[in-house]
Amino acid sequence: MAARSLFHCAAPRSIPQPLRVNKNKVVNAPLSSSDNMNVLICAVQTASVSNHGELKEDDENVDKDDIDTANMILWLESFENQEWLSWIGGTSQDAVASNIIVAAALVVWYPSVVKAKLSSLVVSQLIKLVMSMNDRYSSTAAELLAEGMENTWKACLGAEITHFMSDILFQIECLSTAPSSNAINKTAVAITMREALVGTLLPSLAMADVTGFFGVIESQIWATSSDSPVHVASIKTIIRVVRGAPKSLVPYLDKAINYILHTMDPSNLIMRKACIISSMMALREMARVFPMVALNESMTKLAVGDAIGEIYDGTIRVYDIERYIGFLVTKT
Repeated sequence: MAARSLFHCAAPRSIPQPLRVNKNKVVNAPLSSSDNMNVLICAVQTASVSNHGELKEDDENVDKDDIDTANMILWLESFENQEWLSWIGGTSQDAVASNIIVAAALVVWYPSVVKAKLSSLVVSQLIKLVMSMNDRYSSTAAELLAEGMENTWKACLGAEITHFMSDILFQIECLSTAPSSNAINKTAVAITMREALVGTLLPSLAMADVTGFFGVIESQIWATSSDSPVHVASIKTIIRVVRGAPKSLVPYLDKAINYILHTMDPSNLIMRKACIISSMMALREMARVFPMVALNESMTKLAVGDAIGEIYDGTIRVYDIERYIGFLVTKT
């Protein structure tokens, strides 16, 4: 929080020149009738040369855009010596990473003062920082991606969000299975990384692409071991989506319920033992948020009604969550 406060104090006064948008300030003052006539005369006089001027201006704008893009890339990749690097024993890689973090923060928090193309240039670099699993800046990069996902990064990533979710789940697996001699397995670092991925980034990705999220976790349940931390991470993500964007989950309610019940399957005791606490928490949260879901823990029964359908012609599925057997269909 202290770092964010310092950034917000300094950012408006010190936007790097290559990233700053150039705006011509025009004072909008009320015009008198004579002023309006003068404006009309000027418009008529300039109309004859406007077409030629527009063509020339378009060519100039293309060249200017290319120059602006090159300057932004040059700034993002610069690693000139900075005094603060010596204070933390940093390297040129840390200098480049700090530039990426600053640019991404400006895109998320101050989009009106930076060039529009900056978001598409910085998002891939930000993802690389997350995947590098560096204890200095990976968590910050994950938070910036999560915070700007809906309004900024989603449009830049498009279909790549699904692939990114798969990569994140793989990283969660690696954090739990890395050799003890590896620095990434240090308890404090691993906890920080896992919290940034599971608690912050993955839920924002899931809310941005719910269909892709369920496609990824359904494939992971068969592709990973029964005691993989990926399953618990997926359930915790569902809980956060239920709390943060329940409307987006309504069309996929059956998928969510089936996935949670699959993790509680008594025929797979290893997975059930690893997931039972998180799975029950997810079912309770769903029963709390969605009126078409009811949970009776004493009788180990779960009832799920149609999320979308006719009010007088729906079905209710009743599950025995203790035995994970077939469901009963009831007409309403």
